[in-house]
Amino acid sequence: MRDTPTYQDALMEMRYHVKYEKLKQQEFEREKQIKMLMITCSTSLCNVLFIICHYMVPGQYFHILPICFCAMFRFLKKVSFYSKLILCFFTIIIEIERVSTEARSAIRAKIVGNDLEQPTDLDKWIVWIGWDDGQHQHKINGVILGEKIILTSYAPDLMNLPKSLGIVAYGETKMSNIFRTKENVINWSKSVNYISHVSTPNSTDIQVALIKLNHPMKLKSPDAEAISLPSKEPDENSECVVIGNGTKELSGYIVKMKAVIVHKSICKEEFPMLDEKSICIVMQGHIPNDSSVCSYYQIGSALICNGLLAGLVNWQPRCGSNTTICTNVFRLRNWIMKNTKKLNQVALYSKFAKYVVWYGRETSFNKTTQNGFGVILTKNIILTHHVKHVKQLKQGVAIYGYPYIINDDSNVTHVGWTNYTNYSNSSKAPRYEPQLSLIQLDEDINLDDDFASLMPLTRRSNLADKCVVLLYKYDMIFEAPVKIISEKECKRLLPNLYEHSICINWENVDKNFNHCKNLIAGSPLMCGNQLIGIVSEQIPCNYVKPRPCANVFKYRKWILIYVICMISNDNSAVVMPTKFSLQRRQV
Repeated sequence: MRDTPTYQDALMEMRYHVKYEKLKQQEFEREKQIKMLMITCSTSLCNVLFIICHYMVPGQYFHILPICFCAMFRFLKKVSFYSKLILCFFTIIIEIERVSTEARSAIRAKIVGNDLEQPTDLDKWIVWIGWDDGQHQHKINGVILGEKIILTSYAPDLMNLPKSLGIVAYGETKMSNIFRTKENVINWSKSVNYISHVSTPNSTDIQVALIKLNHPMKLKSPDAEAISLPSKEPDENSECVVIGNGTKELSGYIVKMKAVIVHKSICKEEFPMLDEKSICIVMQGHIPNDSSVCSYYQIGSALICNGLLAGLVNWQPRCGSNTTICTNVFRLRNWIMKNTKKLNQVALYSKFAKYVVWYGRETSFNKTTQNGFGVILTKNIILTHHVKHVKQLKQGVAIYGYPYIINDDSNVTHVGWTNYTNYSNSSKAPRYEPQLSLIQLDEDINLDDDFASLMPLTRRSNLADKCVVLLYKYDMIFEAPVKIISEKECKRLLPNLYEHSICINWENVDKNFNHCKNLIAGSPLMCGNQLIGIVSEQIPCNYVKPRPCANVFKYRKWILIYVICMISNDNSAVVMPTKFSLQRRQV
């Protein structure tokens, strides 16, 4: 054993330390590069997660984003090659987002403003609204209140116009023709106006309307954003602009135009019938002789004061004044919030659509009359309300497979029928008796989980759950909430009605949207996920009084017995049993 190290030992130890320090330095540099890569990657991930959060992830799933981030970060630390690959992918996504933003800014930059009209980044709040009433095509502006709600000055309720469909285009700085564009376009049919009974209001009237879109918009900054309702009124010293469609060479572009608020007393001298919920403005700048203020301040354009939504430009039948009347949005806050809530209760594209058909009969002109809704019980039997008896039996038609998207009729199928069985022996729908019928189709339904499914009969009658009925328009089936009227109240309002009937009415009875106008006989009454009733036909109909429905649970035995009869071909082409025949058939 040597106690004293030799020269060779010292040399080897020195070499070892040099090599160790070199390896340590290399490891340090490698860790430094990894950390820099991680920092860059983290930044990219943050941006990407923001994009995912903003575009793709619903609000109820936000809590999973940190978990995804941590898992991705651990993965990137372990696999450097894939981290670079993913980093490249993320960078491309962010670059696409940046280019999209720059492209939108470039469009604004191309707008050569003038003394009256200037480009604006407030176009993110503005939409183009169009509809065709069969005689004219109308185009106005509006503002985004939510992903399904648009605020404007006037919009007809197209639910009452059988062949009309509205259009809303959003996220576009330029719009040459709303009726031809296909990008960022959503249809609408339901609206509510502050003055509902007037199609052409006076310029001094309150003009405000809400539109319910058939699909939600994809709200994404900076293209499309919802605007908040104002927290205060504007004053005469406010800096205001009107955001709307440009004129002449700027026609088709969203521009801003300066405006000055006029004192209400001065405005009332010119418009004695002016409503207190109005704001008067004049244009700041010189209007050319060949134009009028109405050319610039068009109906539905937004008045923005100090960054807040102050008003909406009214429609003015005559344009002989330089003063423009706007509806004061702040004064209408309660009405807007109340009716927004009401509109949100009407859900388009009901999840129950796959359980129903609508049925009718062919006419001599190769057209089909719509008689009502029906519920699919078996692959060839439909449950509905009372089927009317006709002397000359014509071929019946049932249609199922309703589309979830407008104009997508790839799954819609027509099936013939002739056999049916009514609960009542009346030739017409009995007004105060149970209305139930079973229709046997000539062919089996092609059952599908998305478009045509069997509706199970309920084993209980729970009216405590939230209840909805189905409505039909534009080859779409959507739902609306209803309230159940107590049996005592129903008997008071409809004293001749039979026992065990279920009475319903809208949550908010409305002259223009009520069960007489919009509810189809045979529609299922759904409470929770259970079929509770079948809506009866009421002729004549009073929308203030409730609508009777046949209680499916109470007549479950009758339904089951006659379904078995039809399946076993134990009934003739047309059988009309009375309520006593059920007892005769029981064993």
